[in-house]
Amino acid sequence: MSTPDSFTLSRLYAKGWAAGADHASDQSQDALDALADALNPGETQAERTRWRQGFAAAIERNRSRPARKLRASHAPAPRPVG
Repeated sequence: MSTPDSFTLSRLYAKGWAAGADHASDQSQDALDALADALNPGETQAERTRWRQGFAAAIERNRSRPARKLRASHAPAPRPVG
């Protein structure tokens, strides 16, 4: 299998970030590790590592920010009426 190019790796990082942003950072590290392993779509070690870096960065950012509601979906929020 060929080595993934920079663009592919950047997309995997972004997908890992999106997955991490959707999960509570107050879970135990073991639970987050298991979740990351289960969700990681990478086929090669380089792909799996890059996705995991994005996931971990999003979890760390969630931990450093004030508590917020988790997104129910990626759909935009409804607009107020009136």
